[in-house]
Amino acid sequence: MSDFLFQDNVDTELFPFFVEEAQEIIKTIETALHTWHSNKGDVGSIRTLRRSFHTLKGAGNSIGHFRIGRVSGAMKTLLESVEPQRIEALQPQVTKISLTVVELIKKLLLDVPAIPHLPTARPVDVEPIILQIESLQKTASQLAA
Repeated sequence: MSDFLFQDNVDTELFPFFVEEAQEIIKTIETALHTWHSNKGDVGSIRTLRRSFHTLKGAGNSIGHFRIGRVSGAMKTLLESVEPQRIEALQPQVTKISLTVVELIKKLLLDVPAIPHLPTARPVDVEPIILQIESLQKTASQLAA
């Protein structure tokens, strides 16, 4: 496991508000992925995904949930690494990793050691997903070249 796991410092007063916002953003991401899947050339869906992951990154970091900030930031970077028309070639992989990240974020919302009433079996490690995102980003960058 990464040392990064132990660097979260979640603001317990702001956390409930963050959870509410994160759940709305997750719905937006899921809707954008569905729209993108239904309409292959829909550039608006890619922009929505970028904006949503950007918002999760900022909100997560601002309350001290750095793992959510890190994984959301990696997705934002991936989606920004290629112009929307070219990323269409990677749609299946981007959709799959986006859904994986959404599920990971849902787990991370339950994995806040600073909140005593939330049970957690063991910390959720984001590093394996970060490595997958970075690998896909390399592929995306090759498309851009």
